[in-house]
Formats: sequence, structure tokens, C-alpha cells
Amino acid sequence: MVTMGVPCCALIISMKLLKISSLNYIPQSEKQILRQRIHDIGCVLVLPILYALLTLINQGHRFNIVEGQGCQPAVYLTALTIVIDYGMPLTQDFDIILRRSGTGLSTKKFLRMISFTLIDLLLNFPTFLTDFALELSYSKIHPYTSWDLVHSGFSNIWIYPISSLANKAGQQFLILSSFSSWTLCVTAIIFFLLFGFSVDVRLDYSKAQKKIASFFLKQKERTLPLSCSQFDSIQERKEDENSLQRSSNVPEESKSIDTLSIVTDPPSLSLTEKHEVYI
Repeated sequence: MVTMGVPCCALIISMKLLKISSLNYIPQSEKQILRQRIHDIGCVLVLPILYALLTLINQGHRFNIVEGQGCQPAVYLTALTIVIDYGMPLTQDFDIILRRSGTGLSTKKFLRMISFTLIDLLLNFPTFLTDFALELSYSKIHPYTSWDLVHSGFSNIWIYPISSLANKAGQQFLILSSFSSWTLCVTAIIFFLLFGFSVDVRLDYSKAQKKIASFFLKQKERTLPLSCSQFDSIQERKEDENSLQRSSNVPEESKSIDTLSIVTDPPSLSLTEKHEVYI
């Protein structure tokens, strides 16, 4: 399931990179975005589950236990096994190679995504080829006659001690199985290093942390500091209120006197009276 899931994720990333770098990219509608999300979920979730179910066709027994390594998958090598266990993952990797054309952007996000696809190709693609060639070298391809024959001892668990793997083929098997197991771990670590510390992911981390903390801690109401513009607007509002209050406290008599002194004109004088006044 993991051997199918990782190439499917890399394929989806490569398809998105191709759309981003294409000059003919057209913004999608909400229905198209929803359809694309359903397609992505189907590729990264449904296909690996179907692949895991298909591997039951060639699983002769439960699993193998190798001393020093742990559990290993049990495969009954037939022509159908080559198609299911090796053909489908290799097809996914070939699709990734074919879809890597047209990478024209140079942003950080683009580089991180294309780096992951390249690392996945460099690690998983040679592993699949080597595993396939090595299994053909020391295993015999059996005819797939019936389901009952392949699954006759399905409940069995085969145990391989180190002494049984002392020959050359056993040593090659140990090296390849160890490399295959650690390749998945290295791929997961590289994926986290490339995408786990980006700005968007760190924002998601903080949101999740606040959401979890809200269930256990009581948040206190905090007053945020005012900006300069907010402080100035509050000061102007206070000054307007004070001026209105002062104008409302002025007595009515003073208001009438002021209006009279402003509105009334001085008495008109005749020319002789003006002359007497100036003398």
C-alpha cells in the first residue's frame, strides 16, 4: 500500500506543478475545484487501498519474519504478481517522469515540490527495478492455477533465521529488503523537511495549537494596544464632546448679549454730530 501511495502522491504533485508552470493555465470554477479534489483524494487514498486488496491475490501466506529485520511481505511469485506488485508502481513512476516537462517557475514552493518528486524517483524507482530483478534471479515464476492453491497455507507465518540467509542470494535479499524499508523512512523525513516548516504549515500548526488549548485553558479577555490612528480618533472624539459640553453650560443671558452685540448696528449719526464727536 505504501509502495503505491507514495508514487501516487508524487504524481499528483507533479500534475499540479505542470498546471502551475503551463502558460495556458485557466482559473477553475468551484465545481472544477471540487471535481479536482475528488480526483486527488481518489488517487492518493482509493487507489492504494485497491492496490492493497489486489495484492491479496498473490499472497501465499500471512507474512515472513526475518531475523534482524522484522516482518516482510509474503508473495507467491506468478506472472500476475509481476503485473500487480511491480507493473503498477513502475507505471506510476513512469507517469511521473513523463509529466515532469514544462517546469518553468522558480519559486520556493515550486522548488520544494519538484525536489520531493525528484527524490522520490531517485529512491523508489531504482529500488523497484532492483527488487524485481533480484526476485527473478533467485525465485521461480509459478503458474497461477487457482485461488485455493495460492492461499492453501494463508494462515502460516514463515520465520527466516540469519543462518538460513547465509548464502549469496540471502545476503542480497537482506540488503535489498533493508534498503526498501529505510527508503520509505527517508522519503517521509525528506517530505517533512521540505513541507513541514513552510509558512502556511506553521500557521496551521498555530491554529491547531490554539484550538486544542481552547479545550483545556480558559482564555482571558485581553485589550489590544491601540494604534496611533485609533488613539487620535479617540482624542478628537473626546475634544468634540468637551466642546459641546462647554457650549451647553453657557448661560442664556450671555448668549443673548453676544448675539445682540454682534447683530445690532451702531446708531447712525448725522454729519454734524460726527464732526462734534471727532472734535
